[in-house]
Amino acid sequence: MKKRVTAISIVILATMLTAFILLGQRSNSIQIHFVQAPLQNNTFYTYQAAYRELHDKNLIYKISYSHRILSLVPQSIFEHIVHDNKNCIKIIQTGISEPYVEAPVIPSNPNMKYLMEWREMINLIHIEQEYYSQKHNYFKAAKLGLDAEQFSVEIPNNGPLISDLVSVAFIPKSCRTVAAELPYLNRKQLQYCIERQNEIIRLHVPFYKILETERDTQTAQLKFDIKKQNFTTVMHNYANSNFHVGLANAAFDMRYIMTSGDNIVQDDWTAFNLEIAINRPGTPINIINNDQMQLKKLANIDPVNNSENNLLTNVKIKHDYGRNYITSLLSTMQDELAEKSKSPSSASHHSV
Repeated sequence: MKKRVTAISIVILATMLTAFILLGQRSNSIQIHFVQAPLQNNTFYTYQAAYRELHDKNLIYKISYSHRILSLVPQSIFEHIVHDNKNCIKIIQTGISEPYVEAPVIPSNPNMKYLMEWREMINLIHIEQEYYSQKHNYFKAAKLGLDAEQFSVEIPNNGPLISDLVSVAFIPKSCRTVAAELPYLNRKQLQYCIERQNEIIRLHVPFYKILETERDTQTAQLKFDIKKQNFTTVMHNYANSNFHVGLANAAFDMRYIMTSGDNIVQDDWTAFNLEIAINRPGTPINIINNDQMQLKKLANIDPVNNSENNLLTNVKIKHDYGRNYITSLLSTMQDELAEKSKSPSSASHHSV
């Protein structure tokens, strides 16, 4: 009798395991529509062209991260870097006038090395800014700082969360360097800076838009993994990830033992949509409260665990921190202009 029960148990377990694997391989019905980056008149590709003209990379890195204080760097080194990178700066400034749309990160093309390239070029802009500031051409230095700020602010446009974090890392330095030039500008030059700053604020990407791209990117990656890999391997990998929304600890949750790839992707998609709704301006407070309650319910069954919620909260705080920097800089510009208007004779008149 015991042998018969054992045999039946083995058959049942084998059937469950087979169903588990087969269900896991199912394709999901969610359709993802990435925003395709235009090939023409897109600063994303202009910046890639600029990077191919970037010289003295090791020296730029050393100055930016070893010396830290640019004012201590000999003028001759600045002159060398500025001379070698005339074409690079010229291409960057050409791109500033065009819209920036990041090329979508999809499973077949996950390489995001351009974010490192953007950092190198922003460092170059700051070096050139310091070069002109030391030559007392403060207006040109301020315009370069504004270029670096705009470059930084636009990075997350059509990009996922990592692009936003890179953007936030660059914004404060750009704002501080612009602010340092303002006391030396005249009223006309300050008015120019205010107009540029208003435009930069307009270009700042709302957090819910970044979450939409993150949702599409992660869902595409999850569907790709489920289709291309062994489903149990995917479950194990994502279960041990503190980043991914839908599968935190999922491999150890009985809810998933007889589920499917469809359900897992759907939970992930739903959780992101709730976060998007909560962060979208104009969402009625009753809908926000309801979405937060649903997120808590999802957290209890593990697709969205506390660490993921904390992660999104921390990223949102950093995102708002970046926006506060650019709006505060606008206030500083306006205050400087008001002060110069009271005593116009004290304004400097250095030109481009």
